[in-house]
Amino acid sequence: MSAVPDDIAADFILEAQEILDRLGEQLVTLEQAPQDADQLNAVFRGFHTLKGGAGFLGIQAMVELCHAAEETLGMARSGQAVLQAHHFDAAQQSLDYLQSMLDSVSAGEEPGYAPPALIAQFDVNGGAPAPVAAAPIAAAAPASDLITDDEFEALLDQLHGGAAPTAVPTAKKADDGLIDEDEFEALLDQLHGGAAPGARPVAAVPAVAPAPRP
Repeated sequence: MSAVPDDIAADFILEAQEILDRLGEQLVTLEQAPQDADQLNAVFRGFHTLKGGAGFLGIQAMVELCHAAEETLGMARSGQAVLQAHHFDAAQQSLDYLQSMLDSVSAGEEPGYAPPALIAQFDVNGGAPAPVAAAPIAAAAPASDLITDDEFEALLDQLHGGAAPTAVPTAKKADDGLIDEDEFEALLDQLHGGAAPGARPVAAVPAVAPAPRP
């Protein structure tokens, strides 16, 4: 497999940094109001997008950690699980590891994996005491599970450096111009080449200066 172009990797690094910065604040807000479906969706989407970009670049360490967080958040969104204190602790700790991984990728180095104990901490059946009389997260409005054409095009621009690579199949869109998460995930799979996570080696990426702070 050919290496991922440096400009695409650099775009991912900048976008991933912005997502990590937002996730820190979003997680604090969500922990204070765990029934806030909009905030839960925002946190889920952050980890989901990070996983998609990391998978495209073959950064398996990031894929594995983001997947663990995404899976638990997804169960909370569907009412199959209730987020507990150890889940929020794991999510906050994961941001530190993801930042370290991103720094390694930016320096052209192979990132290290998160410890198995951190991955296990996301398990909804991890043995932590069940909350008393906890209600499942209220289901989000249908539109919260959709992304607009503009949002998807922006993601493609971020992953491909502003230009579509080679004939990425166009997703079938609903009449309202939105695609659902299954279609979004299928498009990410197409971008990943259908290979299992980790099959693509991480490309050496030149150091990227951090985005200027306001």
